[in-house]
Amino acid sequence: MEPDPFLRSLGGRVRDLRLAANLKQEDLATAAGISAKYVSQLENGHVNPSIGVLRALAEDGLKVQLAALFNFDLDHTEATAVAREVASLLSAQPKRVRRRCLAALRAFCEGS
Repeated sequence: MEPDPFLRSLGGRVRDLRLAANLKQEDLATAAGISAKYVSQLENGHVNPSIGVLRALAEDGLKVQLAALFNFDLDHTEATAVAREVASLLSAQPKRVRRRCLAALRAFCEGS
């Protein structure tokens, strides 16, 4: 059965945010208190997560507000490209610099 289009979009958004945060599925799963298999199924649009799981993914795992999961303004292809570029830029930086950059980006995005 084909995944629901909304669940596919939500899963894609979670994946994009995870990649932008330079997290593996396992890292996100641990932070959110769920299994890596569940994260994979969610990212592929095969599960319908509860609000509690979404809150844990956003706030505990991705360090974003819950509403950020539902910001579908960027199409999936563009969001993926942006996430990869951010991940590439940050990957060469020390952990403290990555944290500062992500905090600045988060503040900038939440303020707009």
